Amino acid sequence: MNFKVLIVAALLGIIFVIYSCAPGLYIPSLADANKTGSTIDDLTLGRKLYVQNCGSCHGLYAPNHLKASDWPGILAVMQQKAKISNSEVEFIRSYLSVQAKP
Repeated sequence: MNFKVLIVAALLGIIFVIYSCAPGLYIPSLADANKTGSTIDDLTLGRKLYVQNCGSCHGLYAPNHLKASDWPGILAVMQQKAKISNSEVEFIRSYLSVQAKP
């Protein structure tokens, strides 16, 4: 019985770690969409894909943790590992670039 409790606790801990980073990420606004020429729906989808695909394996970096010019290279490497389509990468890149360091 203790083993089952330990497994459940471990799984809940993993889920908490994965999803605890998502609330700290910015929520796209209309101003962000206007600034980039993207739609708010595209930026929101980029956030969702970032959380689901990237956050399922490791902690998420805040978009402003890196420069906008750094994200494409990182996404190219991670795309193969996460098996993310080109269009999904573009949504994620758009989302991350809005609030990236200049």
